[in-house]
Amino acid sequence: MAIALAEMTDLGATPVDRLQGLLAADMEAADRLIHERAGSSITLIPELARHLIDSGGKRLRPLLTLAAAQETLAKGMFLLAIYSLGLAVPFLLTSLGIERFLKFYSRFRSHMHALEVASGGLLIALGVLLVIGRFTLISNWFSFLNRFAL
Repeated sequence: MAIALAEMTDLGATPVDRLQGLLAADMEAADRLIHERAGSSITLIPELARHLIDSGGKRLRPLLTLAAAQETLAKGMFLLAIYSLGLAVPFLLTSLGIERFLKFYSRFRSHMHALEVASGGLLIALGVLLVIGRFTLISNWFSFLNRFAL
């Protein structure tokens, strides 16, 4: 709390910095509570919860802080709406294309073994080039692509 008060009185700190300083203890308490309640007998669930909290909090907390510091409620709501769209749009686009992908994959599945063998052969060839010190040959083989570079 003493640190938060010192940050509040710091004249060089921005309003967002001061607000984050005031909320730091509460955010840490919320994190601890979520981690405690995310327990499960299924080992993947606590790991997933921990990952979502640790990584999502780094993005969502500053956004919530910025939204709370806006001049009007409408501006804060606009920021949160844009953030929500950024999360939702990839899932919506995936849902629109999943049926076409599954149809394609059902036809392509018979060729998977050949693709795996070809990919493995390519990796072995690249490894051999790397070991014998001739990896730069690849840049010579694909130098015709340079005309497409920006």
